[in-house]
Amino acid sequence: MTTYTKAKAGKLDYTINWADWLDGDVIGTSTWSLPSGLAQVKAGIDSPATTTTIWISGGEVGSFYKITNTITTSTSPERISQRSVYIEIYER
Repeated sequence: MTTYTKAKAGKLDYTINWADWLDGDVIGTSTWSLPSGLAQVKAGIDSPATTTTIWISGGEVGSFYKITNTITTSTSPERISQRSVYIEIYER
């Protein structure tokens, strides 16, 4: 699983590229699950609807947080999948 680092005071973006898994389909909806301690600033589906991005703030120094992106494809029948990444918080 991918691990990113973020300074406690930082506000950063994280992107998941779903293009290979989509196999020509596109993302219809995207939601993010964050544990307590992190805050979602902004999130969305990027053009051409094969990647998702979230902007995150917060976190406690020395902690690892797992964030999960759940997508649903726009073509019927819909496919649903999840991917997670870890974020490690450090003092800057």
